[in-house]
Parts: sequence; C-alpha cells; structure tokens
Amino acid sequence: MATVFLITGIMTILLGTVSSSWVILIVFLQPVVAVCFFPPGFAALSSIGPPSTRSVIVSLTVPAAFLIGGGAIPAGIGMMGDAGSLGLGIVLTGALIGTGFLFALFLKISRS
Repeated sequence: MATVFLITGIMTILLGTVSSSWVILIVFLQPVVAVCFFPPGFAALSSIGPPSTRSVIVSLTVPAAFLIGGGAIPAGIGMMGDAGSLGLGIVLTGALIGTGFLFALFLKISRS
C-alpha cells in the first residue's frame, strides 16, 4: 500500500510539472496506479476495529473519502487554477498523496 501511495503521488506531481507532450501518458498511467490502492486499503480499513464494527467503519469512511477526493481536493485545485497556478494545485495534491506513503509505513495490519 505504501508503494501505491508513493507511485501515485509521484505520478500526480509529474502531471502538474511535465511538458504537454508527456501529459497524455501521465493522465493514462496515474489512475491505473491509483486504483491499486483499493484492495489493500479496504483490507487495512477492515482490520481497524472488531469484526462487529467493520461494516460501519467502511460505511462511514467511503462517503467521507468521496467528499474529500471528489469535492474538497478538486475544489482546491480549481481555486489554485483560478489564482493562476493550476500546476501548483496538482503538485500539492500529489505531495499530499505522497505523504500517505509515510503513514502507510507505520500501519500495523493484523493478519486474522
């Protein structure tokens, strides 16, 4: 999972910094790598609490993640674009994704 965060963060940073000839390749590859997060992410999420609360944890996390990833982050990137620096908004988003790499290194997942 940490590797997915790192590669997705790097790909997102590249999306905000590469020349236009590379953008098509990065736009194609970044989501391909990003979706690799979901199987280990849900496995980690389901190991947080006792079995009786796992469905509640997932049920509350998915809508919250959607509000952040589908609302707040795009709005922030758009505000940066309105301020004249769309690339910086995308780079900051990539850096935020990349910080997940550090947090994932400290994640303790039970194997039961």
